[in-house]
Amino acid sequence: MKNFNFVLIVMTLLSYQFTYSQFHDRPFGPAPERIEKYKKLRLIEELNLSDEESIRFSRLYNAHLDSLKEIHRMLDEYQKNLAIYLEKSGMFQDKSKEYQQYLKEMRKILKEYESYQKKYWEENKEFLENLKQLLNEEQLARYYLFEKKFNKELRDALEKMREEMPRRRKR
Repeated sequence: MKNFNFVLIVMTLLSYQFTYSQFHDRPFGPAPERIEKYKKLRLIEELNLSDEESIRFSRLYNAHLDSLKEIHRMLDEYQKNLAIYLEKSGMFQDKSKEYQQYLKEMRKILKEYESYQKKYWEENKEFLENLKQLLNEEQLARYYLFEKKFNKELRDALEKMREEMPRRRKR
């Protein structure tokens, strides 16, 4: 029953989002935020947190998500830059000054990209350390299992939606 409710809620949220974005020229506006809110509510319920614990957990979780969003934004930006530089790579002769400058800039972008990859792992590690201070062992185990289960349910719901959506014909 819980799986059915979850699938129903996710499908409703996403179908509303697709409909809304079609008529308002907003590509995938607040749907991810609504899914995150739903996930957080389910997490609080699953962990059986008191009101005070819920507030502390929400602050910690929201700060973590904000940090991850910024890190992902920067990683995306560096990936775009790397793709641009790879496209340019065929324009240079191996030993030219321009090629050496190109390599220097590419190294700089790679270094920054690796730096944000490291920040990603450090943020996750710090979040889990803070979570260990907030939750007991049973709640922590429930959190780990919930994350995996929720992500699987979300993937399954999205896959089911894709299968049920009418396919557009190529003309």
